[in-house]
Amino acid sequence: MYIGGGNTFSLLHDIRMSGFDLVLKEYIKNGLVYGGSVGAIIFGKDIRTASYMDVNNVNMQDYRGMNFTRDYSIWCHYQEKHDELIEIHVKKTSSPVIALPEEGGVYMSNNKLQTLGDSPIYVFKKDWLKVIKTKII
Repeated sequence: MYIGGGNTFSLLHDIRMSGFDLVLKEYIKNGLVYGGSVGAIIFGKDIRTASYMDVNNVNMQDYRGMNFTRDYSIWCHYQEKHDELIEIHVKKTSSPVIALPEEGGVYMSNNKLQTLGDSPIYVFKKDWLKVIKTKII
């Protein structure tokens, strides 16, 4: 199954309102799901990582994603210029972030994350008062 782009807030709102979130949670136990861009962000813990690119046009108040990523939020279309925004998000939410560039991604199977693609993936985590950026390959 492929879940693509659009507006993060609208997509998750529509998925919840239709009840498709329950179907997807059941399907992912045995099926393969690919999230591209917004489709990846909604699989994370907190979708406010999309606030830099999307407007909350549905007045969403519940920013919890589907959390298929072991409590990591997802930042798509990552570039180094986003580091400060990601650090602010991590400090605000205390949720670690996986930053995915255009040429990279992650694959999750049996509760383990593996990196994919030609570009490095970065993880941002809060460590006391500062945020640590780690390159994972």
